[in-house]
Amino acid sequence: MAGPIVSTPFQRGRPVGWAELEALRNEIARLKPNSGVGYRLNQSPSGWSLSIPSATASGAKRVCPFEVSTANTSPSDWKFTIAWGLIGGKLPEGMAPNDDPSFIQDWEDGWVVAVCTFVANDVVLDTVKFEVHEDIPANTTDTAYYAIAYIDTDSSGEEPVQRIRNVCIAPNPSVCDLAI
Repeated sequence: MAGPIVSTPFQRGRPVGWAELEALRNEIARLKPNSGVGYRLNQSPSGWSLSIPSATASGAKRVCPFEVSTANTSPSDWKFTIAWGLIGGKLPEGMAPNDDPSFIQDWEDGWVVAVCTFVANDVVLDTVKFEVHEDIPANTTDTAYYAIAYIDTDSSGEEPVQRIRNVCIAPNPSVCDLAI
């Protein structure tokens, strides 16, 4: 909100003129909240409410950190790329701080996982990297695995087709995820 309401010239028993009503209207307009990025304000007789569209609403694009997409160099040389970002404050191995070059890996069917290792007997994150595994590995006493996407090849048609199913979450590594 913009600030406190300015004192008004209204007094009991005194008539209200157009100037006073205009001053009150201007003050109310000055204090009106505005819509912002990712939400809309709705006014009703009882006040204001926020409308936050669902990420899956039609027309809305779901923000997908670490989005996996194809990065093929030729029809026979399949590759995938992972969008740039930090996990637990660390840049995954193979990613450059300026995302140049982009993080590109050879295509293989399976789960794309973030592999987070922790310093032994501590809560400090040591390394982060991406790997592809047939199944999501079980967490160990020093390593936690977080699914990023599932990639596979559909060979049911004449031409094989690459399929990607992004999980669309940002891993939040924690020693609580480790095996005891």
